[in-house]
Amino acid sequence: MFASLLLSHGSLFPADISETAQHLYLLGTDERQPSNLHVEIPTALPTPSLDQIDWLAATWFTDHSAKQTDLIAEALENGTCEAVSDGSAYEGVESSAAWCIGATEIFEIISAGLRVSGPANSNCSYRSEMAGIYAILLAIWSVCKDRGIRKGSIEIGCDSESVLKRIFEKHAPASLNDHSWDLISACKSMIRKLSFLTITHPHIPSHQDEKLIHKKGTCRWIDRNILMDERAEAVYTLITKESVNDFQDGNIWPITVNGRLIVCNFREEVRKATVGAELLVLWHKTGKTGESTQAIAWDSFELAMKDVPKKRQRWIVKQTSGRCAVGIEMKRRRQWPHSKCPRCDEPVETAMHILQCTGEGTEEVWESAIKDLHKWMAEHYTNNAVADLICISMSSWRDGNRINYLGSNLKDLRQAFAEQNEIGWGAAMEGRWATLWIQIQERHFVNIKKGDQGDDG
Repeated sequence: MFASLLLSHGSLFPADISETAQHLYLLGTDERQPSNLHVEIPTALPTPSLDQIDWLAATWFTDHSAKQTDLIAEALENGTCEAVSDGSAYEGVESSAAWCIGATEIFEIISAGLRVSGPANSNCSYRSEMAGIYAILLAIWSVCKDRGIRKGSIEIGCDSESVLKRIFEKHAPASLNDHSWDLISACKSMIRKLSFLTITHPHIPSHQDEKLIHKKGTCRWIDRNILMDERAEAVYTLITKESVNDFQDGNIWPITVNGRLIVCNFREEVRKATVGAELLVLWHKTGKTGESTQAIAWDSFELAMKDVPKKRQRWIVKQTSGRCAVGIEMKRRRQWPHSKCPRCDEPVETAMHILQCTGEGTEEVWESAIKDLHKWMAEHYTNNAVADLICISMSSWRDGNRINYLGSNLKDLRQAFAEQNEIGWGAAMEGRWATLWIQIQERHFVNIKKGDQGDDG
């Protein structure tokens, strides 16, 4: 019944449902669809090992031996146990967390850092701070099970009020529409298991060091938060992606749709896997995606569109689908007797022609728009080489010139340019950018944090 409700969405085809001891499988095939649907939902949550909590972190900043476990157990029973989580995120693509458990008289007993897994469009400071709290809860639960603790208390603080409220204050179960539903449900599950503990959740004022309000040593909670913030950022250089332990090894529900991990918005992801796949085939046939749809940064495009007002979104859809009031569409609607461009007399005015029209006044408008774009990228700390290359390439595309780029010996920059050439610069005008641009820009942001203002390709 649960699966049927989730999949009963408009014209979606029905799914065959089967169950094993560990998973619920939803399989669907339909000759009208370009790809099949394969959904896996776990029916039983894995139980983490109680005698080790190493998987909670890829880097430990402190020792986590039996001695530390004894100190945590003592603090829990004495009501002096305190914990802090803080997170860091880069442009919604990846995130990390740092967390520590201490006591009133001990600044930190154990402390660790981890990279937070999940789809690129799910990662943010909200998710990373929640991941740190989940790690704290699981570590406390492991200590309680190992030492047989049945009564005690702990304070768990962070600088995100929304995280604290969603985990500890809302009594409603986690919803599939919640951001980071998997972590919310996992945290609530751990809180139920720790019902014998009294858990309080103080909010810690954030960025006290940047505001120059806080003096170190005057508040251990703020001191811990500042230190966790520094460590969360340091995790990016301390832990490589290749060495990351799978954060899904705990009791987080790993649901997949066509092999893609889903952490929220299940219905929307099913829609993308079916109707969305059909649209990709149509776009490919009409030349909107180049040879490979995999090279396009779809997640980043989705994030950007969320910041656009609804009215503007509707205009973008009309423009990119060619259904705006251009010559060819006006003739189709029988509102014009012809499909000519009113500026340059091009016989067939399309939505793309508007961007490349050479009629009177268009050159000045284009040059002004490119200057504004370059200024905006500079204000948002875009890699200088990337900003210059994008503006030059767009202008060359508009003029109908062949776009060649031989101006750099930086391999990644050349590869990003080649990838975008394959997708098309007209596609870039409509928001379909190559993923390699993001990787170059991420490294540029890291260099800026390190104090290196030079370009990095």
